[in-house]
Amino acid sequence: MLDEYNKVANVLKLPEMNSASISKNSTCFDKPDGLLEVLRGWLGYSGWVCFQDDIVILPIETLPDNLGYPLSAEAVAGSTSFRLLPDGHGGWTISIIEESESGEHKVLWDNVKQLGNGHAPGSLHYRRYWKKDADIGYAPFVARFIGFGEVRS
Repeated sequence: MLDEYNKVANVLKLPEMNSASISKNSTCFDKPDGLLEVLRGWLGYSGWVCFQDDIVILPIETLPDNLGYPLSAEAVAGSTSFRLLPDGHGGWTISIIEESESGEHKVLWDNVKQLGNGHAPGSLHYRRYWKKDADIGYAPFVARFIGFGEVRS
């Protein structure tokens, strides 16, 4: 897969990519109880949790009592990332994305950086995965938070 991409990339001057295997598992939650239990398992890792009135940077020991339920969150532990997003129907979806040799999706990847806001200890770094589509070629498949970085001017 990577060789195939590199042949085209060299001719068209496309960005360099790497290859990996990933697994992506998602779980939906209609009520916050199970969601909070899963989120608590990620509080000790690098990441962030967004509430309606504040953003909390991880790691922390416990969730704040005065901020209500989380709206979204991301955290990373090695080659595994956690993502919490609203599902658009009053619930939430948690996705766990893991890069490993046994992952079921064969993908290409590159790293991207996004600016953080005043809460973030620097920029937010993501690994973006591209999957081959028979009709359109390689297209973005999923991205995972891989940590914070220092802002460089």
